Amino acid sequence: MEGTETFPSTSWQWSAIHLRLAARAASTAASTTDGRRDHSNSGAWRRLDASTVSEMRHNGTHMERVVHARWQCTFPEGKCFAHHAPLEGMPEKMDKCTQEHNKGALTVDMVIDLNCAGMGAQIDCNRIVPRSFDPFQMCNNDPLLVKATCHLECRRNVPYELCTFEFDTGKTYNMSDETVDSCNMEAVCKSPYIEQNEMFCSGHHTTKNHRPHWITEDRPWANRERHGLEAPPPPSAGLVVQA
Repeated sequence: MEGTETFPSTSWQWSAIHLRLAARAASTAASTTDGRRDHSNSGAWRRLDASTVSEMRHNGTHMERVVHARWQCTFPEGKCFAHHAPLEGMPEKMDKCTQEHNKGALTVDMVIDLNCAGMGAQIDCNRIVPRSFDPFQMCNNDPLLVKATCHLECRRNVPYELCTFEFDTGKTYNMSDETVDSCNMEAVCKSPYIEQNEMFCSGHHTTKNHRPHWITEDRPWANRERHGLEAPPPPSAGLVVQA
C-alpha cells in the first residue's frame, strides 16, 4: 500500500468482492491461450449499460452513500451455465489462491495461482501469448465504475494471472466516500447466453443485508416474457354459445 491510503479512503472490506473478480478473471484466462477470443481491443465495441446508481440514503441512523450497479455479460456459444458450474465452489478456495496489493484508494493488483484455482490444466505455458486482455470484454459494465487489465505468465512452469482492477476512475460514482465501507458482487445466469451481474457498495450493515434482485423479486426475469408482441385472438373469441 502506498502512503497511508486504504481501500478506498476507509477500511473497505475488499475480500467479499475480490473473490468474485478473481474467479471471473481466472475463468477467462484459458481462452486467451487457445485463440477462442481476442481480448486485446474490447473497449472499441463494448455497449455500455447506464444502470448504475450512486446516491446518499438514510439507513435509519445516518446518511451513507449507496453505489448500486447492474450489468450483463454475454456467452455467444450458450455456455453460461457450463461456465458457472466450476465456479460454485470457487470463491471459498480462491482466497488462498490469490494475492492482492492495494496500489491506491481504488486500485488493486491481484496475482492468481491458476493451478490453485483449478484452471491450470487449461493453460499451456508454452502457448501463452504475452498480451493483455480484459475479463469484462463480453460485458456491458461501465469501465468508469470497474475495469480490469490482465495478463498471463508462468513461474517455474506454473501459470499465474496478473490483473489490475480499477474502480471509479472518473470519480463519477464517489466510491471514495468515507461512508462506503464494503462491497458485494454477485452473478447468475439468466439463460445459456446471458449472465446478470450486480455490485452493491455502502456501509457494512447495509451491504451485508443487501440481496441481489433475482433473490428478492418474485419474477426477476419477467421481462423476458414480453417482446411487444400480442398473439391474435383464438377463433372462438367473441362467439356466444346458446343452450
